[in-house]
This record gives sequence, structure tokens and C-alpha cells, in this order.
Amino acid sequence: MELVARTLLEASKAPGTTAAYKTAVTKFDEYCRENKVHITNGIDVQALRGFVAYLATPTPTKRTGLRYSTVQSYLTGVKSWALDQGLTVPTAEEMGPVKKLVRGLKRIQHGRQGSSRLPVTIELCGLIKSVLDLDQHNHRVFWAMLATGVRGLFRLGELTVDNTTSQNNKDKLLHQSDLSTFKEEACKGHALQLRVSKTDPFRESTTVYLFFTNDTVCASSALHSMIRQSPFTRSASTPLFALDNGEPLLRPKFIELLQQCIRLVNKKFSLNFDYKRFSGHSIRRGGATSLATMNVPDHVIQTMGRWKSNSHRIYISTPRARLFQATSRLNKITKGNKKELVAACLKSLTKKPYEPEVGGL
Repeated sequence: MELVARTLLEASKAPGTTAAYKTAVTKFDEYCRENKVHITNGIDVQALRGFVAYLATPTPTKRTGLRYSTVQSYLTGVKSWALDQGLTVPTAEEMGPVKKLVRGLKRIQHGRQGSSRLPVTIELCGLIKSVLDLDQHNHRVFWAMLATGVRGLFRLGELTVDNTTSQNNKDKLLHQSDLSTFKEEACKGHALQLRVSKTDPFRESTTVYLFFTNDTVCASSALHSMIRQSPFTRSASTPLFALDNGEPLLRPKFIELLQQCIRLVNKKFSLNFDYKRFSGHSIRRGGATSLATMNVPDHVIQTMGRWKSNSHRIYISTPRARLFQATSRLNKITKGNKKELVAACLKSLTKKPYEPEVGGL
């Protein structure tokens, strides 16, 4: 056990490993130590089931236990670590009891108030834009990241990072060279290449298309304006979402600005949104929720959002023009006066946020 524990701790400190991987192996080490779980040649189903229960158990710092999605992420990290160390892990068929336990945890946690993050729908984006001063570069950068996130169904961690001190974050940070333009007979816009993303563990890169939709919340227009009106000369290595000091707009600052905008929207339109319930994941949920509200087919939403659950649907060939048709269905709801937009925004936030089915372990 000492050798395994030491290997776990070494893995959690290894350079280049993700934060989730590090936390997963550290938590598994804690679980093994506290419960006297001995690992020699491999990890069995019983150990993984115990690990799930350990993670879901309330603690003084986490009174409701960890979210099922976090538990699932930690399981994946531990299995990855075990394979890296040459240890055996359960097969997909043998993982049945563990999957069942995670699904049960998901049902128990369904509707938990503390984990409910409100979506930034396309209508709410329209209200947020009205409280920004787009003559200021930093406002244009925030707006470009927000519009890109909602239209492209991005995780905030795909657009920016928490800090620029670690090498892993430097690898993930988007640069001007990651953005290109395209033009077809049916559509035109920008193509954003993600060199690193959650659903691309082998770093083969993923390209997301952002179209010129010519409406209030047009991601391509926002990106074009941000780049064209930059107060400095851009190069290929310039952070894509660079503020007026040349530094990237980081995740904590984006969330702070988003919540400030929600407060301004509340004041301007006499609304009462709980700004604390808007976080980085709100942009991804908002884009997906807006598409689902407009009856865009589920497999198209999953393709646009790069979800790996229900993977048999994702591999349906979806032409770029079809994606443009899907996102264009959101355009009409941003046209009209502010009262109509406020009413549409309130209506959109009463809908249950779009949540794809959780994928396999």
C-alpha cells in the first residue's frame, strides 16, 4: 500500500497533469488510507464502489457531498491513473454496479438547490448587451467571450483559464492563431480551434464554427469588432480575448463581470435574478437551453455542444450549413423592443435547463 500511495501522490504532483486528474488521485489516496483499502495488482469493482460512497458522503466542508458529475470525473481519473501504472481495472461490463451507483446518486441529487446554476439564454444575452459600453475595449472582449460561449455552447474553461502561471493553462489558452474565417454559399463566420478540451483527451484538436447571424447576439460580429477595434497590434501569439493591457480575460474576472451585468440588468429592467446563481457553466447551459426551446433536434444540440453522451447520435453527419440553420432559429427572438425582450427572457428562464444524459464511465 505504501508504494501505491506514494505513486498516487507523485502522480498528483506530476507536471502537465490536469487539476481534475490531480484531485482524483489525491482523493483516492485519502480514501485508501482512511478505509485501509489495499491495492496490489489492480483496482476492483468493490474498491470503486466504496470510492463513490466516500465521495458522496457529506463532510464539514461539503455538506451535501460531491456532485455525481464530479464523482464520475474522479472515477475516470483514477482509472486513467491505474492504467498508467500498469494496474488492472474493471472492464466495461464489470463496471455495471459502479455505473448503477452513480446513476442512483444522480437521482438523489436531482433538483438540489445548491447546484442549480441559471442559464444565460439568448434573450438574457440581449439584456446584458444593453448594459455594456461597447465603445470600451474591455467591454467588447467580455461581450465577445459571452456571445461566443452561448452561441458555441462552450465550457468557460475552453475559452479561458483560471490563471496563466501553470504550463497546463498556458497550453489551453486561446490565441489569435486559433481563430480563422470561412465562407460558403450558405453561411460564413469564424472557426475556433480548441487545441485542448474536456472531450479531447488525446489533444487531436476540435473546431467549433461560429456564424454571422446578423442579429443582436452574433458571436462572429462580436469577435470581428473585438479584433478590428483592438487598441494594440495583434500577432498570432496574442491571447484571443486580450484586454486593453494585453493580458487575457481570465475565468474569475469573467464570472465577476457576468454577475455585475446581471445586477445591472436587474436594476435597468426592474428584475430580480439571483446573480450568484450565474457561473461559468451558465453560458453553455444557456446556449443549449435556447436551442432546445426552439425545438432544435437533440442530436444537433449534442453535436454543437460536443457532448459525448449518446455518442451514437453525435456521429451522425451534420453539414456546417445545418448547424447554421439551427443557430439561426434563435435570431428572431432578439428583434423587437426591450419590453418584449424582457418578457421573452423571463419566459426562457422558467424552462428547465437543457441537460444531456450522463455518458458512460
